[in-house]
Amino acid sequence: MLNNPAAMAQMMNPDNMRSMLNMQQSMDGGAGVFPPMMGFPPSAAAPAPAASTTVNGMDFSNLINQFQAGANVTQSATPVAQLTQLPQLPPEVRFATQLSSMNDMGFTDRAANIAALTATNGNVNRAVERLLG
Repeated sequence: MLNNPAAMAQMMNPDNMRSMLNMQQSMDGGAGVFPPMMGFPPSAAAPAPAASTTVNGMDFSNLINQFQAGANVTQSATPVAQLTQLPQLPPEVRFATQLSSMNDMGFTDRAANIAALTATNGNVNRAVERLLG
């Protein structure tokens, strides 16, 4: 990435650098917990971030309140019990793309491919290693 002139130009863009500094200051609240980022001075020497929750006309107050309240992310996630109750597609359908890839690589035994993909949760590389090993 550092060898790419376009990426370097974007990284050195003053707007992007300002955004990175704001992110650093937001992460540690100016307490100097995180090390300086990309040559920026430690955030303890930097001015405190603005108290506004509006950035470019978008209001982030709800998100900020959730972080400040220590909202538990797992509460909004689907419980594992519900995920296991979902109807499972047959492996032929669930791994159709992987089966096609394996067939293109010369692994034509469909039953062995399905067994290997099922054992590796659809990871083609591991399935191929399993078939070869």
